[in-house]
Amino acid sequence: MLCILNEDSPENIAKRLIDTDDDDNVIENLERGLKTDIKDVRYFISRYKKAFERIEHKYNIAGKTANVAAIEIIDTVIKPYCTTHGIEE
Repeated sequence: MLCILNEDSPENIAKRLIDTDDDDNVIENLERGLKTDIKDVRYFISRYKKAFERIEHKYNIAGKTANVAAIEIIDTVIKPYCTTHGIEE
């Protein structure tokens, strides 16, 4: 198993949050503000940070575009795995 990490600041993560109901319908104009979201994101980051530190196989894509991250994962993880295990690409 490979864990893909995308680290970012709490502020940037909070800006991208989208609230949905149980049926995945977007909820507009919630009463809470960005400050509350940032506080919540900081809390979750602190809770999960230790768990992520213990993960042996991880790849951090922070600051990389999707294309660059995909190419790097293929070149540094998938191709070597296939070669080691005799799997053709």
